[in-house]
Amino acid sequence: MAKITLIESDLRTAKALLGEVVEAFAAERQRNPTLGELLEVLGLSVPGNCEQLGSVPFPLVFRVKLKGGRRYEATPSERVAGLNDITFTEASELLAFLAERVAVSSGQPAEAGELASVLLQALRAAQLRLDDVSSGDVASLAVHAPKRIKAVRGDVVAIRSSESGHHFAVILTEGSTEVAVGLLSGVFKEPRLGPVGEYRAEHIPVFTGDALIANGKWPIIGHSEALLGLFPDPPEFYFRPSTSVSVGNRYGEHGAAISKGKEGRTVRLISRQEAVRIGLPDVTYRQSYDEELFERMLNEGHFAGGPLPGFWRDYPQE
Repeated sequence: MAKITLIESDLRTAKALLGEVVEAFAAERQRNPTLGELLEVLGLSVPGNCEQLGSVPFPLVFRVKLKGGRRYEATPSERVAGLNDITFTEASELLAFLAERVAVSSGQPAEAGELASVLLQALRAAQLRLDDVSSGDVASLAVHAPKRIKAVRGDVVAIRSSESGHHFAVILTEGSTEVAVGLLSGVFKEPRLGPVGEYRAEHIPVFTGDALIANGKWPIIGHSEALLGLFPDPPEFYFRPSTSVSVGNRYGEHGAAISKGKEGRTVRLISRQEAVRIGLPDVTYRQSYDEELFERMLNEGHFAGGPLPGFWRDYPQE
């Protein structure tokens, strides 16, 4: 990792942007954030569509030491969880600026360690009076490398959107390396789970790998058993009708939807309309998606507008 030093003009801009984050927090909470709250806000504000950012985990979790070698300890704050968007927006603008300055200096996207390095420079130069310490008291700032994360049924993950927000998906089933997810309709500016009654299903369940959950790129932002009710249990995946002479008409004339639950395997023969809607005849249907492909197709709108769970009930069964 190359050592990046902000030039004076960039440092002034970074100090001003950092001050705006603190001011936005104070305007809503009537007092300045603690250092832990400030870093929590920044960690939750990593820009989702910043080309100058490399492989940066989300959320960013910082390890801090103060002057004198004292380790700074902080826990997630309720004052951060209830903030409106403005503080996070200001923080995202700061991180985007710092990432752009690193990319200009190094010729490549900023990595997490480089982002922490220039953020430390801004904190120390700003000398902001926080609710517990001065930002100038920070001696070192490092990004905590998360351990492999395992999602469980009912967890909700956030997937960065190209529209400066996040898609939400609820985990329907989990395996050793694959999950079934239920996409929730909409793009959400902040990766925070709101009242579950506000959410609607966007598409039938999708199967994908769990690597981007495990490494923190798709962070778990909450848990809701209620959201599971928006999707079939267990989720189905589709098979085309067999064309093998030895197998014969194994999955009916048009194909089948198959689910695997506690009571075993269930096969539901499907109609021609359902097969066309799901994409079996033109071979556009996939049983599962690589994580990176799934994220890209999600941001290209491939899953927008359904088919919705239970759509097949609108078609006559043949």
